Amino acid sequence: MTYLTQRTTQRAADRAEEQRRAAARAEERRAEQIRTVLEFIRCALEAEGVAHARPPVMTGM
Repeated sequence: MTYLTQRTTQRAADRAEEQRRAAARAEERRAEQIRTVLEFIRCALEAEGVAHARPPVMTGM
């Protein structure tokens, strides 16, 4: 009986640890995605600022 109890307890602990690891990996992926989106927005805003700072293009010459 003790062996069965220990084995069941260990398997439950292993599953809980794997779930914690999976949650940590998912959180890391979400954080990386957020960093990527923020970097994209920063670059887009910078590009927009550069575009507005350029002198107007003369057409029809």
